[in-house]
Amino acid sequence: MATERITIPIDRAGRLVLPKSIRDRLGIQAGSEFEVLEEEDKIILKPVEREPKLVSKDGVLVFVPEADFSNEGEDVVKKVREERDRRNW
Repeated sequence: MATERITIPIDRAGRLVLPKSIRDRLGIQAGSEFEVLEEEDKIILKPVEREPKLVSKDGVLVFVPEADFSNEGEDVVKKVREERDRRNW
């Protein structure tokens, strides 16, 4: 287990931003959930591990993601086109 000691600020709304190196190493993405544990003078954030949801469709088990990624591809295409158009002007 890698140990990394970093000081990070908390904003007025009580939010923390985890450094990208930690998010990448632990596979944390937007929408990830954490269990919050308080131990004496420590706060521990533990990623919640969810079991994949499988449903039977026509006799075949199919994975159903918790998040809706159906429009994600469209958003990427839109951003790429906007960036391309911005560069061409």
